[in-house]
Amino acid sequence: MKPRGFGKENVKRVGSSSPGTLPPIVQKWSWSPLRGGILALLVLLIPVAAAGCAGNSNPAVGQAGIPVTAAKVESGRLSYGNLLTGKVAASEEVNLSPKIPGRVGVITVEVGQEVKAGQIVLILDAPEIEAALSQAEAAVGVAEAGSAQADLGVQKARAGLDQARESFDLAKANYERGELLLREEAIAQADFEARFEQPYVTASGALRIAEASLNQAVDQRDRVAPAQLNQARAALAVARANAANTVLTAPIDGIVSARNVDPGELTFTAAPAVTIVNIDEVLIECGVSEQQVNELKTGQEVKVTVPALGAGPFVGQIRTISPAVDPRTKTYGVQVCVPNPGHLLKPGMFAETDLNIAAEDLLVPCGAIVTEDGTMSVFVVLENKAVLRKVKTGPSDGRYTIIKEGLDPGDQVVVSGLDKIRSGTRLKVTDQYIRLDPAQQR
Repeated sequence: MKPRGFGKENVKRVGSSSPGTLPPIVQKWSWSPLRGGILALLVLLIPVAAAGCAGNSNPAVGQAGIPVTAAKVESGRLSYGNLLTGKVAASEEVNLSPKIPGRVGVITVEVGQEVKAGQIVLILDAPEIEAALSQAEAAVGVAEAGSAQADLGVQKARAGLDQARESFDLAKANYERGELLLREEAIAQADFEARFEQPYVTASGALRIAEASLNQAVDQRDRVAPAQLNQARAALAVARANAANTVLTAPIDGIVSARNVDPGELTFTAAPAVTIVNIDEVLIECGVSEQQVNELKTGQEVKVTVPALGAGPFVGQIRTISPAVDPRTKTYGVQVCVPNPGHLLKPGMFAETDLNIAAEDLLVPCGAIVTEDGTMSVFVVLENKAVLRKVKTGPSDGRYTIIKEGLDPGDQVVVSGLDKIRSGTRLKVTDQYIRLDPAQQR
């Protein structure tokens, strides 16, 4: 229940009372010294409170406007879905192990050492292989000597054949003369057989033996000796290969990334003894979706950033694009080749690859979007006043949002102080929001 005399009409009288005259309410309650003091204090504080309220509505602020930061609506590329994570791998990696098991005699490299193709990195201690090589070399010498002997054998056999033919021709002539004497009964049968027939038979046999010897010598020279020589040379090749397998050389230029054995240890063919990598160029291996794979082509330039380095971005080129999807990840494998002259990029590092395939769209900072009852809006600066405008948004990468409808290039949108303004609020743009391209954002 209101105190008597505390209505509107009394408020007006308070305002119209003459100086030095107390309002009626004060006069009514002035019988109590305590109440009179309190009411007097209230009367004194009312002008102070009114002055304070008037101070909150500073005319200067109302005229200048609320200070805000604005962003210009521009076309740009959203990095949404085009930033892929992959691992850095060496462009070449070779695990070296000897072709034969054995004990390590000498190892000439250390981890981190640069090597050239053909440089010796490891030698096995294998005296039995060296002995087998010497034996094979001697066998080749014997076979070569046998081949020379076969040539001499043919010459001797041919000379023997010539001599046998001469003897046969002489024995044949004597035999024919003896037959003539025997028909004329100039000699006896026994004398014919002893002096003419027997020498002829002997010469005929000697001729056949000489011919056979020549054939055998020719066969030895033309077939047997070459086969024996080839066999010895093949055995020598095997021995030399075994000896060569005791020496391990670098097949590529690169850097030793692992050394798994020391002198005196046994090494086996299944275990790598030394690993060499070439990181003058590195590969970034990542997977792209089916929506992205057809937007890429080999040779296309992309930007690569390695967060651990804090450097870059590095410019690389797409080297390979897999035509088949990986059944595990449901993505298509892509290899990006990046020059690495300073060897800053190391195998195993995580890298981010920007495929640079997003389309151009109107972008605004995410902080400019106002959501109310499921409706997206922005405050547009128009004639230094805030105008709330509904927009249709697209994807966002967490920094910028695509605007499909509602804004035009060049519009200014408010990105700060949104809680202090309403549609029609007078504004003062004090800062301009600077948009970074996707590479600078990262």
